[in-house]
Amino acid sequence: MEELKNNLFALLKKAERFTKTDNLYLFRGGFFLTLSSITTGALSFIMAIVLGWLLPKEVYGNYKYLFSILGIVALFTLGGMDTAVTQAIARGQDGSFRMGFRKKLLFSFLGTITAIGIAIFYFNQDKSMIGYGALLMGAFLPLWGPFGLFPAYFVGKGQFRNITKANVGIQTLVAISVITTAYFSKNFFVIAFVNVFFQTLGSGYVMWKILRSIPKNSEVDPKTSSYGFHLSAIDVLSTVSNYLDNILIFTFLGPASLAVYNFAIAPTEQIKGLLKNTYSLALPKFSNKTMTDIKRTINHKMLLFGLVALLVIFLYIITARFLFSIFLPKYLDSVVYSQIFSISLLIAPIYPILAALKATSQTKKLYGYSITGALVEITLIAILIPLWGLWGAIFSQIAARLFNLVYAWIALQKSK
Repeated sequence: MEELKNNLFALLKKAERFTKTDNLYLFRGGFFLTLSSITTGALSFIMAIVLGWLLPKEVYGNYKYLFSILGIVALFTLGGMDTAVTQAIARGQDGSFRMGFRKKLLFSFLGTITAIGIAIFYFNQDKSMIGYGALLMGAFLPLWGPFGLFPAYFVGKGQFRNITKANVGIQTLVAISVITTAYFSKNFFVIAFVNVFFQTLGSGYVMWKILRSIPKNSEVDPKTSSYGFHLSAIDVLSTVSNYLDNILIFTFLGPASLAVYNFAIAPTEQIKGLLKNTYSLALPKFSNKTMTDIKRTINHKMLLFGLVALLVIFLYIITARFLFSIFLPKYLDSVVYSQIFSISLLIAPIYPILAALKATSQTKKLYGYSITGALVEITLIAILIPLWGLWGAIFSQIAARLFNLVYAWIALQKSK
């Protein structure tokens, strides 16, 4: 086995002339991140399938809508702080983790106030269960959001084994709890409560262990806070655009159509999650390089990612109906939407680009990318969903993502 390992590592080193990448780092880190994505993705897939079997479409649509509300109010948890903290930890400034956690905790209460406002709106619309659901999401936000910072520590340290253990453990806990609850109750409020409760419990335990391990006098990067705020501001419109499709489908077409849409995009989003691991792998590496160094090899990496994406799209299109007929026969009307939506995987090369822009603090470029891309997506969604329904949602997502890829590449070429 030792000889086999040595031969494999030697082969990976030789292949670096072709990949233009630190293959040993990619193999070690990528193995655990891929394992984490596959395992958590499988657990999420199993949970979705079981919920698809157990719950009526309307109930599942309402359940997913509550998490769209959570996604919107989570804007106040400073999601961009995670990237800023990762960079600081990669440079050995571990005290930035505790500082980032405090900032996220403080600002998350603004999200709770927003959730109360949303709840009041739905109470006035005589949709009391959605109103109570909004209150539920707002109540959990000050813990659920800040506790989600823990991956930033493991990524910054390059401890991909630990992030795998944490993610798999939390997702297993959530999946078992949600499936058990759905078996006995068809109330979407109760199922959503169990989901966020166990997510918060699991991530809170991991956060507690990390905070205990960081000495209180650890170095803090003074730029982490301001850069985290910048990145969070950059993400505002893109976060809105990420959930606007669910909100408009729920509003114009109802919860049953939202369920069909979510199952249509779920397989592609899971695959995208695997490809997105390259962002977590690249960010610590790029944080210690100049933009000039990064540009020497990044186009080659993008080409490889594009070829992988094309292969995955082809394989998914020819197998989608078979997979749905086995696992989700109730949602065969999602298949054609799902096949077309898989084209959006062509966005895969964008992840090393975004890692390069964020690692080298290209704040203006990131603002331009995020604001322009989000405005394009919001405009397309707002126009096409009322006109074309679910097809409008699918086409707007594909067009917006391809636009983002082109814009990000241009921004990279102009960066110094």
